[in-house]
Amino acid sequence: MRRALMIALAFVAAVRPVSIFADPYSDLQKAAAKFSAQPSFHAEMHFTNGRIITVEFVGADRARVVLPGGVTEVLIGSSIWINRNGSWQPVPSMAAAPMTSMVEQYRRSPLLSVDPNSVKDLGMQSVGGESLHAYSYVGTGVGGTPATVWLGANDLPVQVVTTSGKNSATITYSYGSITIEPPQ
Repeated sequence: MRRALMIALAFVAAVRPVSIFADPYSDLQKAAAKFSAQPSFHAEMHFTNGRIITVEFVGADRARVVLPGGVTEVLIGSSIWINRNGSWQPVPSMAAAPMTSMVEQYRRSPLLSVDPNSVKDLGMQSVGGESLHAYSYVGTGVGGTPATVWLGANDLPVQVVTTSGKNSATITYSYGSITIEPPQ
């Protein structure tokens, strides 16, 4: 009987690689710290209304944002340039503050504003043919937005889906070498 119990426990451990005593909130905190430490990342946001926004970051002070309609913004330090219709123009410093604030929101980890009591471990799931660890949680912002995050084997977010009423956003992340230089 004891041997049968040991074999059953070994089987469960082999089939389910997630620790029985795992703390899902701690898993997300670990992922948030790893995300914040990334030297660069690429995020593509797809919204219910069909809009797509692409954001790339390098370090704490370089970003490129591609908005619907072909508008591209480049932020380096406190300088911002905007490209509309193929022509780069510097943005006056008075107008730069709201843009900088918006981009800082994109830079923050999607896992920093999580209600610790809401986190649920959803186990391993397939996204785009890749086996990822999924968690659901409720954000601590206004209205408590529900979200699901899928973490890769490196504990970094690969995808986040948020839902608010009839609207949702799917953010897909990738990591690697990105260069952002002032426009010529």
